[in-house]
Amino acid sequence: ADEGGADVVASRQESAMPVETQPQLSADPADYGVSVDGTIEIQAAETLGHYADWLELRTQRLRDINGMPFGRPVVVGRRIKLQFTEVDRATFVERRRDYHRRLQNRFFERHRIVGSQAREVQRGDSLWVLARKAENVPIWLLRQYNPDLDFSTLKPGMEVLLPRVERREDTREAEPDGAVKRASLDS
Repeated sequence: ADEGGADVVASRQESAMPVETQPQLSADPADYGVSVDGTIEIQAAETLGHYADWLELRTQRLRDINGMPFGRPVVVGRRIKLQFTEVDRATFVERRRDYHRRLQNRFFERHRIVGSQAREVQRGDSLWVLARKAENVPIWLLRQYNPDLDFSTLKPGMEVLLPRVERREDTREAEPDGAVKRASLDS
């Protein structure tokens, strides 16, 4: 076991290819589309405020449509109903994709992937806990590395692939890109 408490799985233990030789993650597996019933799957780094901005609505309208009390955050992987009275679906999807593209570009300006490591899910692990265990890994990147894994049904013994990320030398300490800092856990 390592310091994070997760066992390394031997079958897919390590990938140490330099980032330049790894396939680009531009093939983002996230579904940014709108279903026929007007719902979307909530993706990492999204908030009700984002949806309201992209739809040109008030957040309270979205809360009312979804029966969400004030203060309850959206949950990654769940579905939420939207209203397309001010903006059409195509415009909403374009704005949403653009947001994620900018978020990912900012992250990769500051970080690079130096490999990956398979880990066995431990009791108590969640998507958020796994992202915290892997230093500098935002939830959206963890989901990209595990596109077929339903993080809402994690069970001990399941295998998760964690990207190994390091900060580029020429970047500042501030991180507006959604990376989960390990240092904040240890203090």
